Amino acid sequence: MGRSSRLGEWLKTAGWEQPPTTRMRIDLNYTTAVLRRAGAQPEVRAGVSMHSPGDPSGIAAAAMCQIEDDQWMVTLSGYLDRRPGSTPEEFVHLCRTALPGEFGAIAANEMLGGITTYRHTDSRRRDFHPVGRFPARLVATGDAVASFNPIYGQGMSCAALHASCLSEYLRTGPDLAVPAHAFFALQRVVVDAAWGLSTGGDLELPHVDGPYPRGYRLQKQAIGQIVAASVFEPEIARRFDEVAYLLAHPATLARPGTLLRSIAANRRQS
Repeated sequence: MGRSSRLGEWLKTAGWEQPPTTRMRIDLNYTTAVLRRAGAQPEVRAGVSMHSPGDPSGIAAAAMCQIEDDQWMVTLSGYLDRRPGSTPEEFVHLCRTALPGEFGAIAANEMLGGITTYRHTDSRRRDFHPVGRFPARLVATGDAVASFNPIYGQGMSCAALHASCLSEYLRTGPDLAVPAHAFFALQRVVVDAAWGLSTGGDLELPHVDGPYPRGYRLQKQAIGQIVAASVFEPEIARRFDEVAYLLAHPATLARPGTLLRSIAANRRQS
């Protein structure tokens, strides 16, 4: 279960093939606090603040959102040895001094239960689709297959899509006495898409040095045009968000209409 799954080792020990594993070291740290929502509060229900690498606050990104029971959940993240908000006092101080005013307003509320920290050393994927010798009636899903940088918020969406793939596979009435290769082929489409999105963003970090996918430079130029245009072109932003939220496949951004519209919008803006 989970990103620490030992399924591959168990298969190898039992004489089966072990799925190959790919890792990308990212060294992410993040801290989360839950605060009471009472009295005058920001009008927004959720927000994200992105910071450039090397920001003196140590914050790479911060997020806030309203959750159940009249509470706020706030997360601060940093890379390498930066652990922003590692104490409740520092957490509140950074919200008030290094982030937009909405974070400071939230930090004025009572903190419930202190802070929770987490370290995510690397993104990893285990490729089951190329494995030839594999037991029947056995599949892997979720983080046991692919675990991404959690700052992008795609892990649960990806796991839900894995479940959808399993549902589609089982509805075909497969022979359960043979390995579920057809399921792993469906799952690969989801994993490839999510892995490309997440690691593509991570490769922009100064301390991440690969592995780089084929065609990376061309992909970087194209997505750079789309991201730039999404800031002021609503339709491009909608298409980009659908891909980021795993509602649409990344290939949809490669359509000539989307790319040409982005380039034209960027030229008009400049």
